[in-house]
Amino acid sequence: MAIRQRLFHRPVTLPDGSVSEAHFRTVRIRPSLVPNGRSFFCQHLTPEAVWQPAWQRHPNGVRNISEFVIVAQDPALSALVYSRLFGAAKVLACPEGAFVLRAGAATVRFASADYAQQRFGPLPEDYDGSARMVALGFETEDLGLVKRALVTGEIAFHEQPEAIVVESAEGFNLALRFT
Repeated sequence: MAIRQRLFHRPVTLPDGSVSEAHFRTVRIRPSLVPNGRSFFCQHLTPEAVWQPAWQRHPNGVRNISEFVIVAQDPALSALVYSRLFGAAKVLACPEGAFVLRAGAATVRFASADYAQQRFGPLPEDYDGSARMVALGFETEDLGLVKRALVTGEIAFHEQPEAIVVESAEGFNLALRFT
């Protein structure tokens, strides 16, 4: 599998006003293996320069990204590249026909258009049937904080039992689901 590695760095002004340098290593999967998007991995070589507690708090109360959703006509085929990267045992089949890869606190879900529409609302207007990321899920400490932040930002949303959803038309062609 062809991958491209890149090392880079940038200056960072820390919350206390001091200056540090953040160093990263990224590895990108060959674009032809990830249609209609790109996939890369980023290793923070100086986590103390980027993982600052002050930068990990947001008015909407989000604590983690919980789910990446890739819609595909053939979810198994789309999951195959990740199965090859992480091993077949890491990509699990789900009853609804989706496949999932657990990635720390998050799940990468390869699912059908029907699944995504039921959970996140309409697919992006420009969806052409090819595999692509269509939604992100977020874990939040309080849905009330999410609702206030969206109202303040004048972002349309709808409430589901135990979730708030911003449809793709409001999220720059990416649906957002807060739980």
